[in-house]
Amino acid sequence: MNDFNIISQTLPVGVSLELLGYSVVTECRSDRWHEHRYWQAEFPMSGQARMKFIDRTDLIRPGEILLLPPGVKHSFIYSGQTFATWSLKFHVRNFAGENEPRLLQADALTSGVSSLLDIALRQHFPESSATTEIEPVHPQYLSRIAVIEYLLAGLISSTYETGNNEDSTLGRRIRRMISARHGGNVTVEEAAKKFGYTRGHLSLKFKQHYGISLKRFIDRERSETAKRLLQYSDLNISEIADAMGFADIFAFSSFFKRQSGYSPSHYMSGRKE
Repeated sequence: MNDFNIISQTLPVGVSLELLGYSVVTECRSDRWHEHRYWQAEFPMSGQARMKFIDRTDLIRPGEILLLPPGVKHSFIYSGQTFATWSLKFHVRNFAGENEPRLLQADALTSGVSSLLDIALRQHFPESSATTEIEPVHPQYLSRIAVIEYLLAGLISSTYETGNNEDSTLGRRIRRMISARHGGNVTVEEAAKKFGYTRGHLSLKFKQHYGISLKRFIDRERSETAKRLLQYSDLNISEIADAMGFADIFAFSSFFKRQSGYSPSHYMSGRKE
């Protein structure tokens, strides 16, 4: 249920897409350099492989999701073990985002989406898909196709800056990371890795868009979470400090006073019954 709730928050999207086909890749070889006119998404099921790009190489493993826009040169480098992945091909409409591949690190969102996708493909698509390069979509499965397209559209919209969807902004995505940790800390390095940026690129991009540093934004969001807990929850200060991942009540009190100008006990005195 928690995974579904997290997924559902990403689905009101500003992009739409058309699923072209799918395949199950189970290989131990290496691909030649190539590119596509369509989008590609990889949902690894077992083993691991490396996706090589012109300027970097990403290791992809089960639980992660690789999104590959059209026109990006790449090649698979398989290890000695068998690597199995659902590989989806699709067109995206109404997209004005960056044309860069993104590797989404394993978390509740990627695991939830991957699980739903695996169920839909295994139970409702032909078994022959496992032996074909790419299986054309069959009209018999139109209702399932719509679900898969919606999931893919949610991933694209929440991962890339599509320009016309508030849910896809960096701030919204980082808020979701903080919320998933119940107000726990998110480092700039973690956010950069998750969204596929370098630390410097993400910091610059965020400052240009929001006018404040990413670190300050994260601290401000955590402070707002602490305020809500102090005023509206039944937790005491020590329990709130623990829930938010602080080492102890003193570290929490120091952080909260630095951010708000008040001690937690003073702020809690205004707790609503």
